[in-house]
Amino acid sequence: MKNWIRKNKKLVIILSIILTVLLLGLVSFLVFFRSSDNSINSISSVLIRETKNALEDTEEVDEEEEELDNDQTADETYPDMVRESWTENLVRDFASRNGLEIAVDRRNVSSQNQDGVVISQTPAPGTSVVRGARITVTIGRYVPATTQVTTTPAPTTTVPAP
Repeated sequence: MKNWIRKNKKLVIILSIILTVLLLGLVSFLVFFRSSDNSINSISSVLIRETKNALEDTEEVDEEEEELDNDQTADETYPDMVRESWTENLVRDFASRNGLEIAVDRRNVSSQNQDGVVISQTPAPGTSVVRGARITVTIGRYVPATTQVTTTPAPTTTVPAP
């Protein structure tokens, strides 16, 4: 939930403002069309308290984000992309989620099993992920082995002249 709030911070703030406006509209309605001051006061105090709680939750997410930015170290380690046969798209998703730069090299391979998957990676698997760091992967590109056809000249026969 906190990750969703962090990624959609502007949306959460806008929704909080809309909710506050709607609730204040309800309070205004009750003020003008109800005569009981006690119910209006209790509703408005609940609305104000809930709005404050929503804003405090948003501030907590901001503080957690700042701590992560200051720390720069995520709780994640690099997986073994070679052993797990990761594709370039999986690597790009991982880099995006963890704030990493990515460099992709390509190397011709003779095995179809290595086509389109990671055949080497840096940093090594198990290394802690650091935001802003660079991950370099080499993706295999299958190139079938070429067979050379050698031709030998046909044997020649000499026929004596009559």
